[in-house]
Amino acid sequence: FQALRGYGIAVTAAFSMELQHGDPQPATGIAQRYPSGDAALLNTPALQTNFSPASTSFWKEIYLEMANLMSAAGATPFLQFGEVQWWYSADPSGMPFYDDYAKSAFQTAYGQPMGVIASQNTPPAGFAQECAFLAGLLGQFTQAIMDYVRAAQPGALFEVLYPLDVNDTPLNKIVNYPLDEWTPAKLACLKTESFTYTGDRDLNKARESIGWPAQLGFPPAQ
Repeated sequence: FQALRGYGIAVTAAFSMELQHGDPQPATGIAQRYPSGDAALLNTPALQTNFSPASTSFWKEIYLEMANLMSAAGATPFLQFGEVQWWYSADPSGMPFYDDYAKSAFQTAYGQPMGVIASQNTPPAGFAQECAFLAGLLGQFTQAIMDYVRAAQPGALFEVLYPLDVNDTPLNKIVNYPLDEWTPAKLACLKTESFTYTGDRDLNKARESIGWPAQLGFPPAQ
């Protein structure tokens, strides 16, 4: 860290909510799950973690440890929520929104089971409560981590990395962006990425990705 800062290079710790050795067992309670009950296991390989209290507690400690490490090295802690979202696509049973905590919390909030969302291409209009609830869990998760880290490191900064390409469906745009939490007032910056647009040489989509944060109120400096 010190060597990088000596060259004027900003130091950022980036995390994705994927754990290479995450425990997918239901009793552990950290896996995103499809309606079938199967865990969201990715081919990276990794487990996609959920936004339950069990998962939140784990990630709080990871973020705090990195913040403390950066502070000890003389750098301002600058941490990234890297692609911290619900997984973007379905298995044959549906989208991976159905871990036990999410199902229970939805039942408590709305007095009914969460509807089964078949795929990322499902029109969100028929699942307004589910979409609002899922985005809310995501926002609560990141806010809880920021509050926890800042209790020990008050000067810590946070950013979000948002991949437009994998969220390029009406459903994913809602469930994977908590508008009330990811704001210019709460984040140091909003970054976008879109490897598919780059690979496709789609300059129109690339331009859309570059300009998208401004549509959410983020000025050029952020």
